[in-house]
Amino acid sequence: MVALVTQMLDLNKKLQDARLEQEKTQVSRQIAATDGRLIRWCTSCMG
Repeated sequence: MVALVTQMLDLNKKLQDARLEQEKTQVSRQIAATDGRLIRWCTSCMG
């Protein structure tokens, strides 16, 4: 869990620093994938 949150923070920093549209798109996709993993992890803990 901590690793996923840390990854999310790092990715958001990368997104802020991104200059090229392609780079922004790639990082945004990585953020969405990591968000999905966090949601699945949280859901599995509750279920």
